[in-house]
Amino acid sequence: MESSKHFHTLYILALMAIAISVFSCDNPRIFDDYEAIAQDGWERNKVLTFNVPKMQHTGTYQQWVQLRAYQKYPFQTVTLIVEQTVFPQKQVYRDTIDCHIINKEGRLEGKNGISCTEVVAHLRTLQLQQGDSLTISIRHDMRRELLPGISDVGIRIEEGVRSKE
Repeated sequence: MESSKHFHTLYILALMAIAISVFSCDNPRIFDDYEAIAQDGWERNKVLTFNVPKMQHTGTYQQWVQLRAYQKYPFQTVTLIVEQTVFPQKQVYRDTIDCHIINKEGRLEGKNGISCTEVVAHLRTLQLQQGDSLTISIRHDMRRELLPGISDVGIRIEEGVRSKE
């Protein structure tokens, strides 16, 4: 009788494990990386570079620029120049992104922490082939040579619709 209960418990646990694995969602995020900015500020000529490994699937990919900023950031927005090269075709895309950091009331935008915020801005949607890789470069396009108040800048890429391979 005791072994029957033990078997029944194992059977239910096995069914639960199978159900969880079948119904769990795949994480579409294929790349999520940040580069830290020096504490004294982001130098105007400092280019941040992200090397995205080869795509595992042909499909549509959504891209976002992410940045973390502090209340001491001196402007409402930051303008970023983003340049991407898709390999092996060497196709180049260039975008200018305005990220809103401080609202008109002087409060941080985005996902607020106690003294900092995380701002996410859509970059672009790309159709990529299996085996394509990316190099993404980001720099700020503000008048100041040293831009204080930004601690990290990142790139996030998520897989959308997969094409038939």
